[in-house]
Amino acid sequence: MERWEFLTILIVVLPIMALWIGCIIDVIRRHDLSGVTKVLWLLAILFFPLFGSLIYVIARPNFPLDASYPMSYYTGWSTDSIAGKSESSAPDLASGKIP
Repeated sequence: MERWEFLTILIVVLPIMALWIGCIIDVIRRHDLSGVTKVLWLLAILFFPLFGSLIYVIARPNFPLDASYPMSYYTGWSTDSIAGKSESSAPDLASGKIP
């Protein structure tokens, strides 16, 4: 393998494959997409790897539309830490008392 072939693979092919695999994993893990929608996205991404992945990244919402999961479920951030509140200022829901 020549040096230019290696650089082409490293610079062009690997990022496209990473995007492709990342989109497939994202579609499978999303809770806000129905089964039919997941299948359609997966077919588009599998049959048209570059264009399907790019369209998915552009068209998908940045956050899930399912309100039953808190945003911290997806991001790992709690809203208390974003607002500058400490853990001690959060209400103690384990005690059974409603604040």
